[in-house]
Amino acid sequence: TGIRAADGFVKSIPVVGTYVSFFLFGGEFPGDSIIPRLYIIHVLLIPGILLGVLVERRLTGEGLEVSDRGRVPADVVRQYQEAHGS
Repeated sequence: TGIRAADGFVKSIPVVGTYVSFFLFGGEFPGDSIIPRLYIIHVLLIPGILLGVLVERRLTGEGLEVSDRGRVPADVVRQYQEAHGS
């Protein structure tokens, strides 16, 4: 699985790989600590990052604008308006 591959990648780091793997997975793979850690990342961290990105894009005004052709990138609308004097 992907977690087994991640364990292999971490263990391939010279000198410290086995120590990092032991710490990350809470012992030998798959360990008892990895499931709660992945759960926390899945439930809190990823949705929090997505929410932060959406809020940031909304506050800066970047994103999609509605035009007569549907939803298009905001910079395309601005370029069209500048070119056609709208």
